[in-house]
Amino acid sequence: MSAPDSLPEGFTEFDMMSFGTVMLTEALFGFSLNVLTIVAFWKIKEIQTPGNFLILNLALSDCGICINAFIAAFSSFLRYWPYGSDGCQIHGFQGFLTSLTSINCAAAIAWDRYHQYCSRRKLQWNSVFFMGLFVWCSAGFWSAMPLLGWGSYDYEPLRTCCTLDYTKGDRSVFLRPNDRRRALWEGRLNQREEQVPRVFLLFWIKGSLHDKENFNGGGNAGPTTAPIHPVEHFPFLYILSVLISPAMNSLWVT
Repeated sequence: MSAPDSLPEGFTEFDMMSFGTVMLTEALFGFSLNVLTIVAFWKIKEIQTPGNFLILNLALSDCGICINAFIAAFSSFLRYWPYGSDGCQIHGFQGFLTSLTSINCAAAIAWDRYHQYCSRRKLQWNSVFFMGLFVWCSAGFWSAMPLLGWGSYDYEPLRTCCTLDYTKGDRSVFLRPNDRRRALWEGRLNQREEQVPRVFLLFWIKGSLHDKENFNGGGNAGPTTAPIHPVEHFPFLYILSVLISPAMNSLWVT
């Protein structure tokens, strides 16, 4: 932690004040607008729908990001981090938790839009509650890993806020430090990661050809046969790839 009367190496007073001003502006506007969204959902019965419940979770997570920015702005005006090492860990965890939740909520909202416009089906409350629980639990799991030794939280270059330490490479948890074995796993990983877009492309091309054939009346079923919708398979494949991807990538992160 930098001393109160010194600046981080490589940064000037102008850098500290500029960063603090930007973070404070972002925090004020973001927090105000997201609180307005939360209050609107709470007060207006007409907008209390399953789809808007996902937006509520997005607003809650974004409020957490704004609170994180408030702390960073305050520390920037002080020109040092005043909360010690434990405060740094809490700040990093809270920032990572809310950021991951915000990203996951955006993905869930996109999935809701898929149901609404592509499959003509609306999400139910029980499904939305499960999705919200999954979003927060998933973010909490990955945010807790640095606190348990898998990665770490540390100061950012300005040393006025904390985040994941991207400069240190963690030892692989699953693989022995063997170059040949590592190269083999990386090759297998690359092959597996290519399968998801290939499956997407296969479903889309096959379904498009089938739809065109039925529309032109060239198929055996005739033009009255309802075309299949390969896009209906996308949510399962997407969720599967999202769940598998972090676990697969963790096999060779060093």
